[in-house]
Amino acid sequence: IEKLVQDLNEKYVLVRDTATELNEYIGAQYLKVLNSIVTTQKVNIKIYIILSLVLFLFIGCAGAVVIGRISDFVQYILYTDKKTKLPNRQMCDMYIDSLAEKVLAEECTVIVVKLKTLYELNEKIGHSAGDMLLNDFGRIIKFTAKNYGFVGYNGVGQFIGIFEQCAVSKAELFIEQLGRNIKEYNEKHIEVRITCSVAFANSTEDKIYDMRALIRRAFRRMK
Repeated sequence: IEKLVQDLNEKYVLVRDTATELNEYIGAQYLKVLNSIVTTQKVNIKIYIILSLVLFLFIGCAGAVVIGRISDFVQYILYTDKKTKLPNRQMCDMYIDSLAEKVLAEECTVIVVKLKTLYELNEKIGHSAGDMLLNDFGRIIKFTAKNYGFVGYNGVGQFIGIFEQCAVSKAELFIEQLGRNIKEYNEKHIEVRITCSVAFANSTEDKIYDMRALIRRAFRRMK
């Protein structure tokens, strides 16, 4: 009996080890079946990323253009004179204020222009003729000052140009060019002629480095 028990115990160990090994094998086979599923990508991630980037760029560019146009529209409505198409008096004041907060650099020139024909046209022909003259003169002075600096309509037939880094000789050249452009206009428009007064002040020449004082000096010279 003892021998039989010993033999059975040895066989039990073999059966136990065999059962354990069998269970491990069956478990592995089961996992293999579970992981044998083949998946395929139905959504192309790269295409969606590219489309998202293109859409983002399109919306961003379109938004920038729209915002820019809105800004231009607001700028035109609030700060552009409708007759001359130049910066209006409010914009002139803002520009002057920005320069009045600091000491002017050398060779800063202020040029003031008084349109003398305007009153005569308004009285004899009417305000429509005067408005047309303002439009034409605004176009002339804007074209003349395109390489010089800021020029705006200060109201009541007065124009003001603020040219930084503009020596006296360059300011005189501007006035000369403006005169030639006015002369060319008058030759083509005999019925409506432009006459104006021009004066300027230069920070270096006049030893004035305050913007408002420089403007006052230019207006005094015109008078």
